[in-house]
This record gives sequence, structure tokens and C-alpha cells, in this order.
Amino acid sequence: DTETFLILGSPAILTRKWCVGEMVTAHRNNVKTLLLSWPAFLKPDEKFIEHFPTLVPDYGELANHGIGLSDVAKTFRWLHTVASHNLPEKFTPSSAFPLVSMLCGQSLSACRMTTFYSTDCPVLANPGDTEAMATAMVLSSMLNPKLIGTRLPLTSVLEEGNDVLDGAQVALMICSSNCWKSAQVERWLLQTSQLPSCGVIPVIAEDNFLVPSPSMYEELRPTSLLDQQEFQRYCMVIKALFQEIAVVFVPQNYSSTHEDLPLRANQAAGRLQATLTPLAEKVRAIEDRDGYKRIAEIDKGVTLKEDDWKENPVFGETLLSATL
Repeated sequence: DTETFLILGSPAILTRKWCVGEMVTAHRNNVKTLLLSWPAFLKPDEKFIEHFPTLVPDYGELANHGIGLSDVAKTFRWLHTVASHNLPEKFTPSSAFPLVSMLCGQSLSACRMTTFYSTDCPVLANPGDTEAMATAMVLSSMLNPKLIGTRLPLTSVLEEGNDVLDGAQVALMICSSNCWKSAQVERWLLQTSQLPSCGVIPVIAEDNFLVPSPSMYEELRPTSLLDQQEFQRYCMVIKALFQEIAVVFVPQNYSSTHEDLPLRANQAAGRLQATLTPLAEKVRAIEDRDGYKRIAEIDKGVTLKEDDWKENPVFGETLLSATL
């Protein structure tokens, strides 16, 4: 009774025996099939078909379901004939429009009307991280129905090259591996930290994500194009961001279900509607606290070591003035 069978063409999917088994079943039953090809996905050639038993040594388990090597070979050749769509290197809301149009049979203009909103409530994610962008889009789509009728505007995923609007009320930051090294994330967070009334909620998007530590700031410095003053403020912004309790939203996790994700989205919606301390205010508090702390140490005759600067690169101007 399947209307359309969708194959997510990730690089390793053809070595997943149960995925291959599903493909064989769709082929046998003439189910309409669409293939979404990741940039690194390669359709199986005759050499791959020949070496399939070696690449997937436990393929024999498919025999329990009446699937043999000849069925697999026929299915792999059939994949070259199914309708396919190549995913771009960078996955964005704009690049998703033709994909949604293909899958849903809607016109591109209809997809735009129902998907694209203003960025007064932006969702920020590393544009170079496909998983992070996909997470941002899933979260945004699940949040918006819950925000209709509230004081907040609908969320939208901010695309690379765009700026955080001056009127932004609240933002969500998708926290993923290496996101802090993204020049675009640097720019967005620094812009947000200048807005007088915009709060930011961190969203943990990976199981193995670690809250930034002082040693991480040292790792960021060599790759950042920010000048020293901007970089010090950027470190302050990251530190201030995690003064807010994070929301966990990991749709790619195997344990994330249709029941679990709406609950997570409900939590995020509740947090968005709560009163948040603006990020700019938190940054100022950190700047004042760290600056006065170092001034007090100078007054007591404490010698500042190079490590002090490395561990807390956030006090800069105030400390320099006090030293002089």
C-alpha cells in the first residue's frame, strides 16, 4: 500500500543489507520510487554488483525473506532508471524548495508561500554542516504551528549571507560540532549580541556535543578571521549563550521518534515564549564581572600570567585601562 518509496542516497546506503532488502521489495512490487542522491553517492556499477557479497558479508540474512543475489543485482541495475534528484553540497531552505516540489507535487511558488517567513525569530545553524541545517529546518517546521496566535513571529532558518535583522526578538542557535569555527556563525552571534532585546536559546543538536571550555577558545583563535577585539567579544558571546538552559533536539538520532520530537519542539516553543534575558545584557555582565575581577587582582599586587589571558579572553579594554 506504499504510494511512493523514497531512497535517501547516502554514501553507505548500498552496504546496508536491510535498506537493500527494502529496495528489492519496492522493485518487485513496481512501487513508484524516488532517489535523493547525496553529493558523495554513487549508483552501483557492474563492479560494485560483482563485489557486493564481499562488501556486505552478512547479506545472506536476506535469504530468510526470499531475497537472493540475483534479486539484488536486478535492483541495483534498476536504480539507474528511477527518478532521481541530486542534493546540493549545502542544504538550505532555498535549495529545499525544488525538493519539496518534487516530493509533494506542489508548485515552487506554493512551497515558498508555505515555507518562507521573516527572520524576526531566526534559527541559526552552521551553513557548512548539512545535518545542522536539516535539524534547523525540522525544528522550524515543527515550531511554527505552535507559535501561531502567540506574540512571537514565526521562525525561519537564516541562510548564509543574510544578516540578523535589527528587529529580531529571539533566536535559536543550533549547537553542532565545529559550529563555532564558522565565520557565518561568528558574524550572526556578534550581530545578535548588539541587539538590545534579543534573547538566544542554545539547541543541542548532537549527542556528543560539548559545551565550550577555555581550551576551545585557544583552538578557535588560529582559524578565526576576527581581529583581537572582535574575537574577545565572540568568546564572551559564546560564554553568555550557555548561561541559558539549552534545549535538546536531535532528529538524526536513532532514538528520536515521531512521538519524541514534538515533545522536544513543545519545550522549545515554551522557552521561546518565556521572558529571556537579552544576549547583549549577558555579555555586558560578563564583561563587567571579568574586568572588575582582574582590576581587583591588580590592586592586590597579583601578577597576571599569559595563561590568564588564554583562559578568559573577555576582559580586554577595561583591564588595559586599569593597568595603565
